[in-house]
Amino acid sequence: MFDFEKLCFDTKKKLGRALKEKELEFLRWLYERHMEEIAKENKINGHNEWI
Repeated sequence: MFDFEKLCFDTKKKLGRALKEKELEFLRWLYERHMEEIAKENKINGHNEWI
């Protein structure tokens, strides 16, 4: 699992520049989808904790 701050930091580092607002919006969306998928997997697999 990754956290949002690390995702932004790593992306900024790879691009070699600050992130634009649209890029931040996309990363927020991506991170939210990722967290939803983890929650679904945990529910399906019977896990009650966050990974």
